[in-house]
Amino acid sequence: MATDTGERTLVGPERAGGQGLDHNQEESGNRAIELLLTHDVVGDQTDFVATYRDGAYEVWAKRGMVRFQRSYGADGGYEYHVIETVGSNPIERQDPTAIATIEEELEAARLSGHPTDDPTTAYIEPEQLTHPLAYERIAQLFDSPNAPDLVVNPKTYAFGRQPGQHGAMDVVQSRAPLIFSGPGVRAGVSEGAASHVDIAPTIARLMRFPQIDGRDATGRPSSQVYFKRQDGRAPDEIIDAAFASKSHDNIYLACDLTQRKSCEQAVAAVMESFGQIDILCNIAGGFLMGEDVHETSDETWDFLFNLNSRSILNMGSAVVPVMLAAGSGKIVNIAARAATTGAAKMGVYTASKAVVLRLTESMALELRHKNINVNCILPGTIDTPRNRIDMPDADHEKWVAPGDIANVIGFLASENAIAIHGAGIPVDGLS
Repeated sequence: MATDTGERTLVGPERAGGQGLDHNQEESGNRAIELLLTHDVVGDQTDFVATYRDGAYEVWAKRGMVRFQRSYGADGGYEYHVIETVGSNPIERQDPTAIATIEEELEAARLSGHPTDDPTTAYIEPEQLTHPLAYERIAQLFDSPNAPDLVVNPKTYAFGRQPGQHGAMDVVQSRAPLIFSGPGVRAGVSEGAASHVDIAPTIARLMRFPQIDGRDATGRPSSQVYFKRQDGRAPDEIIDAAFASKSHDNIYLACDLTQRKSCEQAVAAVMESFGQIDILCNIAGGFLMGEDVHETSDETWDFLFNLNSRSILNMGSAVVPVMLAAGSGKIVNIAARAATTGAAKMGVYTASKAVVLRLTESMALELRHKNINVNCILPGTIDTPRNRIDMPDADHEKWVAPGDIANVIGFLASENAIAIHGAGIPVDGLS
């Protein structure tokens, strides 16, 4: 729900469904907030109470009240604006690095009037705490139509059968180490604040996923995201600067071969790094069996044809123009021995692989006079760990080894195969 005020576009709950307080709940809501803060028992356990009403988010505490609004940021994401305070703003202090050591916890407990030498029972009053990302987190609570009318944030160690706090928004409860390790991660410690929603895009970036046309944290269209809806970010401060540099030997990219846009972006990244594409090997594929043709589900059909057949079209549409511009190229597709004949319980699979064979023959006729060779191989059962698990009683010695398949692909991608066009070469070992 967005409202244009002229100066900025205000954004309330993303999926409005009665969350927060409406006009009919004005009196009961105010009474509930007052009781939660002043009740003889509950009042001493409550840090603050939050709600949404009249176009703003509210946070009430004994120490004060704040009303704030959310709006679209000029550079993407959200911005938050305080429009009213009474007394002290209960969530104004949002430093994520506060009270970061045991010594600081014990000192905060002492300043709260609860001195102790045991950090597991250090009771810290809200005045000594901070609430990292509080505006963002409170607003997100009310984005769901299933959100409550009121949100109660308890004090530390407020209640429960065991010492400790659970579900509070203060810095002690909501902070935890976030550790990344592996290629692309900068060595060291970053003081920057990160959220759970930052984990997925960080992994996507480290895996060199291509950015796609999706939606950012506000739900607005963005071409700077890795997912169809991305609420987090990949923090630059943890990425090794050398990770962004181009390799002279290779580049690793994540690509959804069933989506043409993803294939185009992957090919563009390769061209940016190397400036040319000499060979395309379409080796990705999938296998399912078990359904009669007349019982085939849409899911099975779409899965096998998208992965085995559409992937050839998508990569071909992105790579062939590059090869035509260069005046040469080699394309090797992977069909299957099963592409040559039907088989019970494998109708859709054999059909999807037959498409690969027919596409290979058609592309070869279209491109042979442009100095581009297009061929495919027809593997039998491949000796892989997965196949050995699925077929433990088979004679594995008769299966074709992956290295033997690679040798045939290498031949078809070489100048030694310059005279071969549209071939479907069986590579099935002794099976």
